[in-house]
Amino acid sequence: MKCLYIVSDMLDPLKGSEFRIALKPLVLLNGELSHFNSEIILFVPVRNNNIENLKIWLKEEGLLNVTVKVYKFKYQDHLGNHKNKFWFIRDLITFYKQVRLSIPNMSSDVNVIYKCGQVNWFFYLIFLMSFKRNKNESIVCAPISGFNYIKLADCIGLPNQSKFYYRFYNTIIYLARKVFKTFYVFNKNYKFLFATKSDCEVFYSDKIDSKLYSEIEYNLQAVPSRSGLAAKKENNTFPHNSKSMLWSGHLVPRKNPILALHIISSLLEQNKDLTIFYVGEGPLEVDVKSSITNLGLAINERFKRIPKLPRVEFLDLINHIDYVLITSLREVNSMFFLETLQRNKLVFALKNSGLQDFNLNNVFLIDTESLNIPNKIAAFINATLKSARPKAISSSESLKTRVVLEKTNLLKLLGSL
Repeated sequence: MKCLYIVSDMLDPLKGSEFRIALKPLVLLNGELSHFNSEIILFVPVRNNNIENLKIWLKEEGLLNVTVKVYKFKYQDHLGNHKNKFWFIRDLITFYKQVRLSIPNMSSDVNVIYKCGQVNWFFYLIFLMSFKRNKNESIVCAPISGFNYIKLADCIGLPNQSKFYYRFYNTIIYLARKVFKTFYVFNKNYKFLFATKSDCEVFYSDKIDSKLYSEIEYNLQAVPSRSGLAAKKENNTFPHNSKSMLWSGHLVPRKNPILALHIISSLLEQNKDLTIFYVGEGPLEVDVKSSITNLGLAINERFKRIPKLPRVEFLDLINHIDYVLITSLREVNSMFFLETLQRNKLVFALKNSGLQDFNLNNVFLIDTESLNIPNKIAAFINATLKSARPKAISSSESLKTRVVLEKTNLLKLLGSL
């Protein structure tokens, strides 16, 4: 009987997209693999109270066939953070090696190792180099993303240091593509599922749909129809007869929060009937506060800055806004994006890899090669809102279709091993 091992280097049901990746296969594979051992072994490192959250989630989902194997990162602080990427990578390599030693080395057995975790290409290369295969093992890596170049045209508003970093990043991407394609993609010992069409096209130009598998689950948390924010709407948190927009993200260069503020400033000048919510905290907090002051947003009543919201309140906020703005340099089927689609909101986003996978009327992609300054982007958004007067269309059927496709792809792949 085959054994299924799932390796996740980042996992916490109460956190965002990259921490939820390994949850999806656990749900999809529940009771579906008759030719596998019923027990799934899940390897995961300790980060804050993620193990407690994970066990609660498994119980709530009725996943009683999952055994959690826990490891501790040596170089993280009490908050689960690392000083820099070097120490994080060092911990990851040790973690992978410990996992390798924990999997039985029996030539008569056939182990399937399903890798989930940080979806950046670099961590997959570390995983593949660290995991020495046994003769009869198959290694499935999913979902893979991160092999796409970042367009420098999307780096509007970022300092030269960040632009230099992304030039260097694109060079590394070029080398990583060569290494990945040469040594792993066409090796029969490894199987891959890609999170985006654009990444998949790089390595499998034919039969793209059969290789797609998104990073996170689509069955996202619902919220009560009547809650605290609904009451606040009546008390002018949402001005009457006004439309509202939301930007949300971790305040890091990849999310491009400074560009978002410049677009928001222009939007508020051009559209007097718009209220905009800006939710997030992170390392660029000082720069964000400075930009908010310099752009006059601090004294603009139609600009609402919220550093942090409990998850239920955040989902409730999505329920009540009309539009969403996404300025990330890369956004691969993120939970925030899926939450907005699930609630049928209109999305304006930079034209990057993950968002192009959803050919929906609710998504307006911004081409920064032609719209290369915040004023032009704001004008495009306002023109779309005023002239076309678009109405949100239900995304539920499109999302359901994607769920069926991905489950079929996963079961077909594991069934062939």
